[in-house]
Amino acid sequence: MPTFLLPRPKWVIPLILLFVLACNVTPSNHTDMKKIDTWPINDWLQPRPKKDTVFFLFQDGDARHLFLRYGGQDKDLGLLSRAFGEDAPLEAQFVDIEGTQFIVFWVDQQNLPSPAKFILLYRPRTSTPHAKTRGSKMVEVTPKGLSVLPIFPLEQEEWDALEHLRLLPRQAEAPPLFQQEYDPPYSLHGRFQTVTLPR
Repeated sequence: MPTFLLPRPKWVIPLILLFVLACNVTPSNHTDMKKIDTWPINDWLQPRPKKDTVFFLFQDGDARHLFLRYGGQDKDLGLLSRAFGEDAPLEAQFVDIEGTQFIVFWVDQQNLPSPAKFILLYRPRTSTPHAKTRGSKMVEVTPKGLSVLPIFPLEQEEWDALEHLRLLPRQAEAPPLFQQEYDPPYSLHGRFQTVTLPR
């Protein structure tokens, strides 16, 4: 039985091209960037945003590039840096969004003896007898190395510096994969870039 091919409409090829481009678009429209991971933060913001608010981390050559997506709009937050020292196997970016501070980490899993599962941070002891916050925070690291630490407004008076940082493996009893003490403490003052979400 003969098969007949219908003539292809002129709009089909442009439509296919637009679909392919949409699937590969990155926040900065640089198609050479590769997405590493994402981290939603709606639940950590007050008041809670009406639209999805998500960190996007991209590989840009040998660097890591951070974006914030809010309701489909992207804001370029810049490159992560070796903020905790050239020898530390992690990079970071500091962002203040609507009053909540975030330290966005990327852990270089390739340069560790085994993958890191958690980042454990200690703040300096307070001089007041009754601290308002706990002296440590632990956040999960994704298999691709992304980790996000929130510092809420009521914590910021006491969490204004870091005294100790550890990268921990999945096994709780195993020794740290990396640890570093800061003497004097690592100050967080002036490190956070401020972002205001569109209304």
